[in-house]
Amino acid sequence: MESSNSNVLSGEPTFSTDSADFQQAIKQSQPYVGRWNQLISTTNWEKGAIIHEWRGAMTKSGSNDAALTDEAWSRIVEGVSPQHVGRLRRTFERFGSVYQSYEGLYWSHFYAAFDWDDAEMWLEGAVQNDWSVSRMRLKRWETLGGVAKDRPKNSDVISTEIDEETASLSARARSRMSLCFAATRGSSHQNSDPRPRVLCTPTLPPKHS
Repeated sequence: MESSNSNVLSGEPTFSTDSADFQQAIKQSQPYVGRWNQLISTTNWEKGAIIHEWRGAMTKSGSNDAALTDEAWSRIVEGVSPQHVGRLRRTFERFGSVYQSYEGLYWSHFYAAFDWDDAEMWLEGAVQNDWSVSRMRLKRWETLGGVAKDRPKNSDVISTEIDEETASLSARARSRMSLCFAATRGSSHQNSDPRPRVLCTPTLPPKHS
């Protein structure tokens, strides 16, 4: 039986991929999985919305708590870590209904602020002053006393989610191009023209917002 160490450490119920619950979760999740897999070039907000809607649907269907975790969604759709699922979910849950009112801000602004009790003030400051994510965090740190050990680092916000999603998308692109290459080789062997025909094009990673 397979279980998640991250769930044990976090106190969340474990979720075995060998269980009947997992198989039922896969079946019930198919409409949401299909939408997820189509989001190659869309935003983290839409992904967060899908996770939020999926959890609501699973709860309404009577699924147990283990089927609703970030780990569960990560295993069902693959290619995204439970940690990033959690980032997408928590950021959407906090700001999904209001983020569009903060014109010009990126998803990372909201991710940086999702656990701040004064987030709205600093997000509005970012809008009014055209602050980057780093600048917004630095301004708040300075206002709260500028304690050296708490000085924000850029890598705290931007590195993890970008790296892991890019890696996931690159793997998908490599797999797709392998299939395309095999198809073009087969096609060229069946025709007098030895040059392979281009049957498909690579999928480019999305721009992060």
